[in-house]
Amino acid sequence: MLSKYKNLQIANAVYASTSGLFAYYSNPKNQSPNFSWEHFPGMASLACYGTVVANVPCIKKNTTEVFVTASMMAIEIAEHLIKRMK
Repeated sequence: MLSKYKNLQIANAVYASTSGLFAYYSNPKNQSPNFSWEHFPGMASLACYGTVVANVPCIKKNTTEVFVTASMMAIEIAEHLIKRMK
């Protein structure tokens, strides 16, 4: 079980990463022909790992839980941003 503080650290890192990606892809010039907003939550989930590694210190035994939590948060944030866009 992660502490509230650790969850907050993860949420801050993931929100920054996901909202930055969302802003980048909101510009149609940055979208490839294969880009789809349907795939964006999965993309955000994968992209958040680097941000979490760099910004959320964790001990080895919590690494999996931190990444799973980050992935779920990224998907939730991405879906929320897409919903607000429409």
